[in-house]
Amino acid sequence: MDDKSDDIYQMISTKTAIRKINFMVIIFVYARVLLQAQEPVRVISFDVSECIPETLMENIRTRIVERTFVNQILTVKLGLMETCCVTFTPSINYLGKSNSLDTLNLDYRSGADECECNCYYEFTYKIKGVRNANVSILFKGKLVELSKEKYLTFPVKYRLLGRDTVNFVDKYGMRQGLWTFDTVKIRKYNFFKDDVNIKEIVLFDNGKVHKAMKREFGNWNYFIEYFESGVTKVECYNDEVGGSYKEGRCKEWSEKGELIYEGPFKRVQRNN
Repeated sequence: MDDKSDDIYQMISTKTAIRKINFMVIIFVYARVLLQAQEPVRVISFDVSECIPETLMENIRTRIVERTFVNQILTVKLGLMETCCVTFTPSINYLGKSNSLDTLNLDYRSGADECECNCYYEFTYKIKGVRNANVSILFKGKLVELSKEKYLTFPVKYRLLGRDTVNFVDKYGMRQGLWTFDTVKIRKYNFFKDDVNIKEIVLFDNGKVHKAMKREFGNWNYFIEYFESGVTKVECYNDEVGGSYKEGRCKEWSEKGELIYEGPFKRVQRNN
């Protein structure tokens, strides 16, 4: 065989080898894709946060706190309200035509004895086998949205009384600031912070403070009353947690500013 024939033979052999290699690569890639398509979708990790107490538990929004899709693993963190003292086991299911992975339903089963309380929890699901990074997520059969808002939101409400803005309700449905039922001139009002009444004020006709109460430590623990002249008349205080000023110590003065009594509340109680 001459040199030209050898070159032609080597060229044919090289092309044949390349075809075989390409064919093997195609088979390998196809097999891998097929294997991934048949890989079961499953929860590979499930974490539950601590039981977090909340003052506005009824306003907790069931929501997706965050979601990521990295290395074919879908991570979903849910924020929700649940009963205290129970254990949780995750479950997932696909909804849609022919298990197309277009919709993923997250759920859980709870066990152990329930306590008479509720908590805010964050559940973190790590799920393998999901191919669609934009899969729609349901929780207990209902669509759940990604949101930064921990609480349900509502339209803001308020009322104008003269130049004053009163009876303000924020977007979380909580009363804030000055609240009154007066319609012409403010004679009595309460002051709210995060839906808790922390002050109550009664005014004289001249606009000066007549009586005032303040809430600290969970109860009305402070009371003060003035003469119309502005001189302090009575002052009562209780510094115990949960204690009422009516169970505390008081002082009473004459309109001239002379101390006329110091002792338990009942000695100076009139119409308070």
